[in-house]
Order: sequence, then C-alpha cells, then structure tokens
Amino acid sequence: MALAKHLAAGRWLGAYSQFTLMKGPGYPIFLAVNSWLGLPLGLSHALFQCGAIGIFFWVVARLTGMPTLALCGFIITLWAPAPYLDRVTRDAIYPGETLLVLGALCYTFLGTPAKKRRLIWALASGLLAGWLSLTREEGVWIAPGVAIIVIFGTWVAWRGHTFLRDAMVPLVVVLLAFTATKMGFYYLNWIAYGTATSVETTHAPFKDTLAALESVDAGKRIPYVPVSRQARFAIYAVSPAFKSLKGYFDPVDGMTPWQFGCTFYPGTCGDIAGGWFLWALRDATANAGHYSSPADAAAFYRRLTSEVTQACQDRRLKCSETLFTLLPHISSTQWQKLPSSLLKGIKEITFVQSPGIAPGPSTGEPYDIASDAQFLNYPLQTSDQKIAHIYRIAGWYRSPKHDWVTGRLTQVNGQTKIISIQRMNSPDLVQAFKDPSAIRERFDINFVCAVSCTFKFDSASNKSISLDLDHLTGKPQQHLLGPATIYIDSITDRTEGDASLAIQTEASGIIRETSLRIFSIFMPWLSGISLIAMILATAITTHMRRISTIQVVSLAVWALITSRLLLLGLIDISSFPAMLNTYLAPAYVLICVVSVLSFGSLFASLQMRSRKKVNQSG
Repeated sequence: MALAKHLAAGRWLGAYSQFTLMKGPGYPIFLAVNSWLGLPLGLSHALFQCGAIGIFFWVVARLTGMPTLALCGFIITLWAPAPYLDRVTRDAIYPGETLLVLGALCYTFLGTPAKKRRLIWALASGLLAGWLSLTREEGVWIAPGVAIIVIFGTWVAWRGHTFLRDAMVPLVVVLLAFTATKMGFYYLNWIAYGTATSVETTHAPFKDTLAALESVDAGKRIPYVPVSRQARFAIYAVSPAFKSLKGYFDPVDGMTPWQFGCTFYPGTCGDIAGGWFLWALRDATANAGHYSSPADAAAFYRRLTSEVTQACQDRRLKCSETLFTLLPHISSTQWQKLPSSLLKGIKEITFVQSPGIAPGPSTGEPYDIASDAQFLNYPLQTSDQKIAHIYRIAGWYRSPKHDWVTGRLTQVNGQTKIISIQRMNSPDLVQAFKDPSAIRERFDINFVCAVSCTFKFDSASNKSISLDLDHLTGKPQQHLLGPATIYIDSITDRTEGDASLAIQTEASGIIRETSLRIFSIFMPWLSGISLIAMILATAITTHMRRISTIQVVSLAVWALITSRLLLLGLIDISSFPAMLNTYLAPAYVLICVVSVLSFGSLFASLQMRSRKKVNQSG
C-alpha cells in the first residue's frame, strides 16, 4: 500500500528501506492507477478479472471458430468462486494477468492476424509478461505453457515457410518488450536510488547469501529449518558480517522473535522456520544499519557470502549446496509429503474441498484503515470495529489581502496533519460580490478522521477557527478570521453506516455461498471428465499425427496447472504452507478454462478423424 501511495504521488517507490524492493511494483502500479481513476478497488478487481477472462475467450473463439464453446468457458470461469479477491493483495490480479499473457501469446503464435497486428499482439505479450514478472517473483511456473505455445507456433510457421515472419520476428518483439519492461524498472531504480537493481529477493547478492547460509551443515538438519540455531552459531564464528546480526537472530535475553512457523511445524519451535528466514535475514540486516541504499545492502550481502563461502572452501564449515537457491534442503520425510500436498491443491482448485470465501474483517488501526480506504476509493469493507469517519467540507474563503487558508487535522490520539486546501473556481462569488478577483475562492476538501478529531482552518494572519465536526454536520455556517470571512456550505460525513454495510455484506455472502455450492457439486465431475477428454483427444491426435489449435492451448493450460501445483508443492513441503487459495489463485481460474477447452479438444480431434475417414473412403 505504501508503495502504491508513493507511485500515485509521483515519488516512484518512496524513500529506500528493506521494504522498498522486497517485492515487485506490479500490484502497487495497479493500485496507483486505480486511485487515479477513482474506482472502488473491489470494483476494479472485478472488472479486471472479467476483462481478462473475456479477452482470453475472445482469442479462443477467434483461434478455434467455436464461439459457443468460448461463451460457455467465459460464463463458467466468470462465475467461479474467487476466494483470492477479498483482500488487497497482488494475488487478486495475478490470475487475470496470467490469462492476458496466455491469450496474447496464443493470438501471436497460433492465430493468423495480419503482419502488423501480429507484431502489436507480440508487443502486448512482452509487456504483459513483464508486468506479470513484476507482480510475483516466481514467474518460472509459466515457462512450460509458454514453451508449448511458442514451439507449436514456430513449427507451424516453419512448415508453412513463414518462419521469419510468423515466428522469429514476433518472438524477438516479445523478448524485446519483456526486456524493456525489466530494464525500465532497473532504470527507474537507478534514478531513484543510484543503483540499477531489480526485486532484491531475486537479485544475485541476496540470493547468493541465502544459498551460502542454507548450505551450512552443523549438527542434524531440522525439517523446515533452513539455517538452524546451531548452524547460525557456527557461522558467527567464521563470519564477522553474520556475527553483526547475532543480536537480532539470537538475542542474549531470549529466543529469536521469528516464531511464526511454530504454529504450523511444532518441530521448529524456538527456531526460524522455512520461508520466514528469508524475511528475518532482511530485517536483521536492516536492524544492523545496512539498508541505507541498495548498494549498501548489496555490499553487505556480498561480504557475508564471501566470508561463508571462504569458510566452506577452507573446511572451517561443513557445507553442501541446495538444489535451488531459494529452496532449502528437503529431507526424505518431507519428500514423502509431496503427493498429499499436491492432492490437497487439486481438491482446493476443483472445489472438492471448499475454500473459505467469507471475507475477514479489515485489520489495523482505525485511522490507517480509513486512510487506506480513502486511497482505494472506499471499497466495500468488513470490520469488527467502528469505521473511521470520512468527512467532506465545502465552502468559500474571502480575504481583502487575497491570501488563502490551510487546514489542520488533529486526531483523538494527538496526531496532527496539515491538510492542503486547493483553490477552486467560484464564478458564483464573482457575481454575488461583483468582484472579478473572487474567481478562485471556493474549496472542497475530503479527509478521514479516526473516531473523533478536530479540524482547524488557519489563515495567513495567524487567525484560526476550530470545527466540531460531530455536531456541525450538514449545517451551513460563517466565521470571521480577522478581516477575512470563511463560509462553510456543508459538512458531510460519508462514513458507511453499520446497517448498510451489514446488508451489502450479507447479500454478497449469499451470492458467494450459492456459487460455491453449485461449483462444489459439478466442478469435481467436470474437471475429472475434462481430463479424460483431454487424454482421449491426445490419443486420437497422436495416432493421426495431427493436432488442433485448441488442443495446443489446452495442453498449455494443463501444463500451467501442473507446474503451479508442483511449485507450490515444493514450497509446501520445504518452507511454509503454500496450498492456500491466495497462492492457488491462477490455478482456480485455469482449471475452469481447461475444463471447457478439453471438451473442445476432443470434439476437434473427432472431427479431424471423421474427415480423414471420409477422405480415405473417397
């Protein structure tokens, strides 16, 4: 949220800290644009998802000539329960981004558009893929699906003697657009922070440090603990850089504060579990004062990596490399849990196991919730506490010196904030006072107030007037500030009443529950039968040595679902609980998509076989 507010204000990602480049700016960009558009965020989430689904199935209709099938897919996917849309998280737009990338690539490499249009779609594919990579960092999971589409499109172009026009040039455009997106991010970071860097959790200095620390073997390895307490003390002895973090990781007066994994993995209690170590390392580094700039943080991580690596080479530490940089060591016991983890994910996305769809309450301080709600254009909220007030004051100010006023908002906790008041056109005042200089003397301000607050108007002549907002709502009033006059047309409180909120929440809950019941009945059967249909279609086309476009798209989507589940399964058995609806978000959408496409694939395969038999008999 903080990054989005900085972007909306034109300050790039704000002042640098360990949080600035912790994750990509893909979702903050979406939030900033939403703030500019003035749409409630919940509506923007829904419109984006709806638009992405619509564009994808439009592409399917154009590629396959099956508009009825595409319409069925659109309706099923659109009405599928979306438990990931409740919160202000990047997972709310990730499924839509995935569909847009997939649809654009399909039209680029599998469609038959004119040359110029193909290049436009190729450009869109690259830019969308770049945006996707800036939203979540684990974009490698889309590689299998992308590879299927690109390889098949290239093969068709090669056979049709249009390899350069229909495959090579579009592929180069896609790669250039994707690279331009990433380089643009690097460049803006260089301007703002003096270093051309990317998301730090995927950047070499931090990744190398994490890999070096996780490679240390000291005592028996504990499942779900990448760098145990015993390993940390062994590293303290050989690395001055890591020893500088000891007070944070292992304070003398108690255990490490990072005990979040204890709830999920009792064997990790007293230590730092799985995926939490990554964030603990960043916080420890910041606590030691090494996040003044990206260059400062990178230099510290390089020094730490060098010291640990050298100790491993000198055999002062016993070390063994991990399979992947961000994946800790996995024991045989953990590997045995992979099938059950995958099964859990499959049950989730096919609604065999109903996901939780009841929206949880907004959490945080009332003022912060209200401030965020204002930035997000007041989306529907659920709350277990009183919602802060959202006030609007409209009126005008006239001064013989033609000076202007400022506002001062004081919260119940004593926190004070200066409110900038912009001059607005006031042709009515010019006419009323017969004074052409009164052309810009109106104001219309909005602000949030945590339960109770005081608002003051301050003039340039050091005069001020306090307003009791609770008792003056809706009443026009006039005040003198020295020789100046301030007239308030109205004070309105835009806070949603509890009754209205309850009605909207209840109506939303009824629709969600009904949708979930319906999908829980037919989706397990539909997805299972669609898999059988896909297997039959593959058997037919393998025998015929021919494949339809819709089958290629279906195979790509099945590959994406498989790779997403495998990725989350590996994380689930090694780092932290990952088979959650937020991380499964793209798979929820893709399983609906492929359930329809698979039947289309079987139909297309049967049609091809029928035509082949007719040709042979003729």
